[in-house]
Amino acid sequence: MTWLQSLATSSLVVLLALVAGCGSGRPASERCDPGVCGAHGTGTCTGDRLTCSCDTGYAGALCDVCATGYVLESGACVEDEPPPPPCDAGLPFLCDESETRPATGYAPVRFRAVRVPPIEGAESQASTAYGVNAHGQLAGTARAVMSGGGFRNFAFRFDEESGIVDVVGDSAITSIGLAINDDGLVTGSASHSNAPDRAFVSDGETFEDVGLELGANVYSLGTGINAAGQVAGECEIESGYRICRYTPGTGWEIFEPGGGYAVADDGTLVGLANELETSGFVRDDEGLVEIGPRSIFETMPRAISGNGRYVVALQTRPTATEPFGSAFWIDRESGEPPIAIGDVDGRPLRDLYSQPWGVNDDGFAVGSGHDEGGQDAAWLFDPRRGEVMRLDALTELPSESWRIQDARAIGDAGHIAATGIDPVTAEAVALLLVPLAWPEIDRQPATHAAGSHDYDVVELQDGQEGAPGSMALGITATGDVLLSSAFLTEEGASRMRGAWWREGELSFLDDPSGEWVVSRTSRSGTIAGSVWVRDEFSDLRTWMPFTHEGSAPLAPHLLAEGIAHAFGYDVDAAGEVLIECLGDAGPSACVRTSDGAWHALFVGQPFAMSEDGVVAGARADDAVVVAGGALTPLGLGEGAIASAISDDGRYVAGVYGHAFVYDRTDEVYDWLPDAAGDPATIGRVMPLAVSDEGVVVGTASDTDGHPFAFLYDPREGELVRLDTRAGDTELVLREARDIDARGAIVANGVEPDGTERGVVLVPR
Repeated sequence: MTWLQSLATSSLVVLLALVAGCGSGRPASERCDPGVCGAHGTGTCTGDRLTCSCDTGYAGALCDVCATGYVLESGACVEDEPPPPPCDAGLPFLCDESETRPATGYAPVRFRAVRVPPIEGAESQASTAYGVNAHGQLAGTARAVMSGGGFRNFAFRFDEESGIVDVVGDSAITSIGLAINDDGLVTGSASHSNAPDRAFVSDGETFEDVGLELGANVYSLGTGINAAGQVAGECEIESGYRICRYTPGTGWEIFEPGGGYAVADDGTLVGLANELETSGFVRDDEGLVEIGPRSIFETMPRAISGNGRYVVALQTRPTATEPFGSAFWIDRESGEPPIAIGDVDGRPLRDLYSQPWGVNDDGFAVGSGHDEGGQDAAWLFDPRRGEVMRLDALTELPSESWRIQDARAIGDAGHIAATGIDPVTAEAVALLLVPLAWPEIDRQPATHAAGSHDYDVVELQDGQEGAPGSMALGITATGDVLLSSAFLTEEGASRMRGAWWREGELSFLDDPSGEWVVSRTSRSGTIAGSVWVRDEFSDLRTWMPFTHEGSAPLAPHLLAEGIAHAFGYDVDAAGEVLIECLGDAGPSACVRTSDGAWHALFVGQPFAMSEDGVVAGARADDAVVVAGGALTPLGLGEGAIASAISDDGRYVAGVYGHAFVYDRTDEVYDWLPDAAGDPATIGRVMPLAVSDEGVVVGTASDTDGHPFAFLYDPREGELVRLDTRAGDTELVLREARDIDARGAIVANGVEPDGTERGVVLVPR
């Protein structure tokens, strides 16, 4: 609704010259009845004239009809949902295009904002919140302009009962408060005049310069503090920054080059380690371990929950143009791969900056980033909903003009350390966000684990001696493999012909001319493909789709009216065939149902269909998925392609500048690396199939440009060359076409003499 419509519907005023009960023959007090305006209007009498001011959403002389942009539902006028975009397929049969978003079963958490007040004696104060505990106590930093003159820069603790407290208590010391534990101990850094910053611990009354133990001129920074009072730190030792940890009564431990950013209650550290390939680390009793997908340039863990289960990290995300920061969420107990949790506007992986800062024991995370307008904005990630939400929209703020630009920590009871902008002074103000209600959550760890991905190789036999090989296309639930197998005509020409490989034997389809082109098979064994039909009078040829099952003879499906050509791409368990239709509107994605009806989905390119009929493809403006007649763009943008979909329709793989796999259930992306371990640039990695576990197979280019078959398991984060995991074979595997529920892979390779060969890789 536009601002003009909003103005019109919220303050609509109708002046009535005549209404029921306002006859001119009676006294004015009886002629005008405000009650005539009904339950959705407010009446005002001016002489014998009535003014009806309608409530938002209502209109008409008596406020008894719905205003423009509103519809009647359950007896009330509610804002109308925008209509779905018009179907642009331009084909002369039923078009199913619409847009929907999956509903969620959890209401978002809501908050009220409490402003941190200026310290006593301050004329004005700017402040930033950095830490929060389970009791709603904040830790942060403030810069106050004192009424007696001068400035005061200090670390503070704040709660609603005690107010703001300078935890250092010495105006000559400049301090920063960065974290707080459940006992109210604050850590950060403090400096005297020209001395370097040193880590401290303070309970609000007693201040301890713990960094002094490292030496008077040694820099140290306390970045996190756990329930035992251990401090995570970054220390400068011998002109180099080191990971460090302070333990009360024991002192400092100095680890590898880098920096510690947070510490769990058992002493587990996270942070940046210079010597690791991904840079991101977890240091526990087992030592230093890298964390995060190895498919991205660098992982930088920012926080770990007190129970040590959840980690949030910043990663440089590959895009079509340059790397941008993206927030990742990691469940260390589940065995699941890290997930990208989207940007500040709640949409996955656009060219926006998104920085995670904190996570609690329930996996709720907070952070900040830039919205589409370039403004700073804070967000909350709710793991129950699998969704990122702007904190502005969830919080009762002092006024609508306020905005929350940053969120640095979230406590186990849901309190958030945030920073907002005062619209009057334009200064930053620390805010304590208090949840109006906090859910009780019982999150059970998943049991998935990555496999070894080692295979035995079964080479498929030639269709005819002397013919130039075969190409494997797909596999059924019983292990039958669909091939396009070469044979020689009487004239010696090479043609391809559909065939099944069953139990070590090859059987051709009824295709003596070799003009039936098979594409894919469903798990139940129904084949989809295309046939080149020649008109005997004009000698013109037309591509027509077909499906084939069992021992029935091959037969094409008649084209719908207005279709010039049609190519069969895929088929589902019900025998519905995914088709690229060529009509007046250009190439379009269509489906032919088992009863012979044709349905246009969208103008663009179809690529794959799940066993239950979910379609993956691409329009000119985005990669798309069509499920149940509803079209959903993936939100990636122009040039994105969805080239593969899992049997159950959950995972979609494709390319948008870089290769990706998308989990439709959790609405999260993972980006595939290339052969060198760098993000997979366009043209270097092409997904061709994805399993119900999110494992992707396809073809990739080596650094020398030669193609190779690959496997990518998100739980490992590594692109695997399948010929390095295959058994004893001389084949060079160039592509992988399919992967089934057992992990068996249909692939194609080349023998040393150049003969193409289809293979099945059977997991050991």
